[in-house]
Amino acid sequence: MTRWLSFGATVLAALWLQSCGLHEQVMLVHNKWGFIDRAGKWIVPPRFDEIQRDYESGASSFEPHDDESPIAVQENGKWGYIDRSGKILIKPKYWYAGKFSDGLAKVQLDEEALYIDKTGKVKFTTEKDPEKADDFQEGLAPFPSADGKMGYVDVAGHFVIAPQFIDCSPFSEGLASVKVKLPSGVEETDYIDKNGIAHIRIPWKGRKEVFGNQFSDGIAIVFWSASKDDSYGYQLIDRSGKRLSVPPNCKLDDGNRIAEGMIRIQTGEKFGFMNANGQIVVPVRFTHTGSFSSGLAPASELNVSGSEVYGYIGKTGSWIIPPQYSAASPFENGLAAVRRVGINRYGYIDITGKEVIEPRFEELGPYRGDISAAGIVIGENGKDILEATERPTIQDWVELLFKSRAQPHR
Repeated sequence: MTRWLSFGATVLAALWLQSCGLHEQVMLVHNKWGFIDRAGKWIVPPRFDEIQRDYESGASSFEPHDDESPIAVQENGKWGYIDRSGKILIKPKYWYAGKFSDGLAKVQLDEEALYIDKTGKVKFTTEKDPEKADDFQEGLAPFPSADGKMGYVDVAGHFVIAPQFIDCSPFSEGLASVKVKLPSGVEETDYIDKNGIAHIRIPWKGRKEVFGNQFSDGIAIVFWSASKDDSYGYQLIDRSGKRLSVPPNCKLDDGNRIAEGMIRIQTGEKFGFMNANGQIVVPVRFTHTGSFSSGLAPASELNVSGSEVYGYIGKTGSWIIPPQYSAASPFENGLAAVRRVGINRYGYIDITGKEVIEPRFEELGPYRGDISAAGIVIGENGKDILEATERPTIQDWVELLFKSRAQPHR
C-alpha cells in the first residue's frame, strides 16, 4: 500500500508540474553542444557543456578567428580549446577563455590573466586588473600597467602605446576609443590611432561618462550618461569626428550594430533603419530587428493573435521572407538559424527561405566556414530528448522524476 501511495503521489506531482508549465525543468537534464557540417550532420558529437558564443536575435554563435583557430569549450565548469574535429588542444582548466586573434587568446586562472598561444604556452601575464585586459584586435590588446593605467601591448606583451588612459577599448578600422584625464583634470573620450595620436576628441562637459563604440563601416555611435539623472544621449560620428544627423523623434541604442551601411533606429517600441545620410530607408514599424547581412535583416511584427513573429526584410523594409518564425538570426555564409512557430527547435534556411536543415536543435550558431555550433538536450539515456512540441506521457514524467532525484536540475 505504501508503495502505491508513493507512486500515486509521484504521478500527482508530475501532473501538477505539467499543469504549471514546469515540465522543461524536469526534461532539460543535460544541455550539450557539438558541431555540425553544412548538411546538418554531427562532426563533433554533442558532449560539451558550453561553447564560446554571443547572442543576437535569439540564436547563439561561436567565433573562431579563422579556420585554424582553436575553439573555446567548457567541460565540468572549466574552459579549454578544441580543433574542428573535436580533438582537445588545450585541456579545460580556465574559468574564462577568450577567442583567438593574432595567434593569442586571453584566459583567466584564479586572479591572473594569461595570454596563451595555440599550443597553450603562456606568452605573458598580468595580475593587475585582469578583467581589464582584453582580446587582441588588429594586432593590439588593451592592457593594464602596474599602476592601474591602461595602454596597448603587442603580441610579445610589450607596450606600444604607453599606459596613460583611464580605460580603453579594442581597435576597429584603425581607431580605438579611450578615456583620458587631462592635466587640467578635465575628462574626455578620444579616438586614437595605433601611434596613440588622438584624431577625435569628445569632452565630457559635465556628463557622468561618455562611451565610444567601435567603428563599423566608417561610423561609430557615442553614448553619454547625464550627471544629474539616469538619462542618456548619443551622437553618430564618422572617422573625421563629424557629427551625422539622426531623424527627428528617433533614437539609437548601445546595442546597435552597423552593417552594410544600415543603422538601426527606434521610436517608442518600434524599430527601423536609417542610412549614413540620416535618411529613414526602412520604416520604423517593426517590434524587433537584427543586423543586415546579404541584403537581408531579421525583423518581427505582431500577428493577429498578438504574438511576435519573425521574417526577413530587404533594405526598403519589404518582406523578402514572410514572418513565420518565433526566432531568427542574421544570415552568415548564406544560411540563417531560425525557429519556426509551433516547433521549439532550430533549423537553417537559405536566402530564399528554403529550409535546408530541419529544425531539430535546441540552439544553433551561424556557420563559420563549413561548421556550426549546435546544442541539443540530452536525456538520461544519452539520447536527444523528445521534441518540445510532443507532450511527455505520465510514464515519462514518473521515470524522469525518479531519475532526477539523484542530481540537481539545470
